[in-house]
Amino acid sequence: MTVIAMTREIGSFGLDVAAGLAARLGLEIIQSDIVANRIAKRLGVDESAVLRYVNGSASLLERWQIDRRRLFHHAAEEILRLAQQGNVLIKGWGVATLLRDLPGVSAVGTIRDSCAANELGF
Repeated sequence: MTVIAMTREIGSFGLDVAAGLAARLGLEIIQSDIVANRIAKRLGVDESAVLRYVNGSASLLERWQIDRRRLFHHAAEEILRLAQQGNVLIKGWGVATLLRDLPGVSAVGTIRDSCAANELGF
């Protein structure tokens, strides 16, 4: 059972790394919208509102409608449930921090290396 918790910096080609790693290891990539959809159903709000809340761009009404404690409680439960199914690469949601103490979970982070980016023309 393989579980990879992945974080990335903007401009680090993290999406490409995740896709390549998941393909090579035969893992299902768990995108943030999958988690957001399930959490939104439990909270009784739109998925887009949950994504905006997490990204810090929720409207005042959305921030008022979403209980922060319930959001993070449901997010933690959902991520743990997905990790238990195994053979997954989970991105975002603070997953590396949440799963860091679980045995068998590998945390992977991609960073933007400005030297390499310059060589590639970015």
